[in-house]
Amino acid sequence: MTGPALERRILALAERLSADPREARDWYRSVPIERLERATACELVASGQGARVLDFLLDVLAQEARAAP
Repeated sequence: MTGPALERRILALAERLSADPREARDWYRSVPIERLERATACELVASGQGARVLDFLLDVLAQEARAAP
């Protein structure tokens, strides 16, 4: 998965973590990810590292699922 399809998948996962799609888009473009060398999701996708962002989001979602009652 590359380019626009990868971006759409990442945004869809980010939207599952946020109540507001605009917030997910802002996160994608602007928020450095500590676990990924403080790069934004957008920067990582642009540098060919989008799979790392997908793995990160899937891990966060799995952690939330385990923490849910």
